[in-house]
Amino acid sequence: MCSHTLLKRGKKWSALEPVKETLGHPVKEEKLKDIKLLLSKLGITQHHHAMPFWQKVFSNPDAVNDSSDDDSEIL
Repeated sequence: MCSHTLLKRGKKWSALEPVKETLGHPVKEEKLKDIKLLLSKLGITQHHHAMPFWQKVFSNPDAVNDSSDDDSEIL
């Protein structure tokens, strides 16, 4: 039997601290509506393997930008 470690020499799993995951730039509410519509048209339901990612995007208040009058940036 062979054993390997993913940690550097002398490091312990208990010393690792998780880093908060960021989703990037805010997404406009209109864009989120379009994504939800496309997902439903493609037949992607709650049980699809890609849905955990989209659920994070839809439920993250920091990822939503409600300023629909700013057309200078294309998302």
